[in-house]
Amino acid sequence: MLFFIKFSHLSALGVKEEYLYFILIFLSAILIYFIVKPFVQWFVTLRSTRLLSYIVSSLLAISLFFVVVLLVPDITSLLFILLEMLMQVLALFGLSLILYYGFKRFSGKT
Repeated sequence: MLFFIKFSHLSALGVKEEYLYFILIFLSAILIYFIVKPFVQWFVTLRSTRLLSYIVSSLLAISLFFVVVLLVPDITSLLFILLEMLMQVLALFGLSLILYYGFKRFSGKT
């Protein structure tokens, strides 16, 4: 539980702990939105569709990973190993995209 909020005071007012966490997660989502929005606008201005595609596909892969972890209960013992492997695969995928398009650019095959 959060150390700076006295839940006993809020529960006397009828506020459940789940509502408090919901509000905190919602506020975090709003904060992340305002942090990410300028970067996305900058990428769109630069026409960095490859970078945006990589970011979105990585986000979908991470989301799919957590959905699989939730749906398959036997996999929880391997959670950190698989998460580390997923991060390494995404990094290798990003590096291979950089090398591929860098090679295409320098060889003149755009």
